[in-house]
Amino acid sequence: MNRADAFIGAGLTVAFLIMAWAASRLPYWAEFAPGPGFAPLWFALTGAAVSAYVAFRGFQAPAAPAIGRGGLVRVAMAMVALIVAMALVPFTGFLVSVSAYLLVVTFGIERLRPVVALAAAGGTVAIIYVLFTWILRVPFPTGWFGV
Repeated sequence: MNRADAFIGAGLTVAFLIMAWAASRLPYWAEFAPGPGFAPLWFALTGAAVSAYVAFRGFQAPAAPAIGRGGLVRVAMAMVALIVAMALVPFTGFLVSVSAYLLVVTFGIERLRPVVALAAAGGTVAIIYVLFTWILRVPFPTGWFGV
């Protein structure tokens, strides 16, 4: 943990508390089952508790060194790659764009070993595909490749 975690944790705590307030306005219980406010309320309260813990631990940690020029360049490269990947979704499809983005990040920006980079990118895309396409039945945008 470092001092940056304190500010991120505090911001997330506030965001989760706002979410909890909004969820508390939904019906908590329906006739025979939990209502539409049940899951969001507990998710928000759990997130607020974890975020508050992160903030507390972060305020106890020493101040982190400032991010260097190399770190800023890597963040900028990741952001540009993400923007390009999302712009290509209508043409290449979601899964191809996300695969390309993850390969750029793992190979080019993080410079992971090829086996690790391929496993991370491939595993992430496989989990996304199985979870959203097979389990949740969410259709992804398909592009020229039909994927």
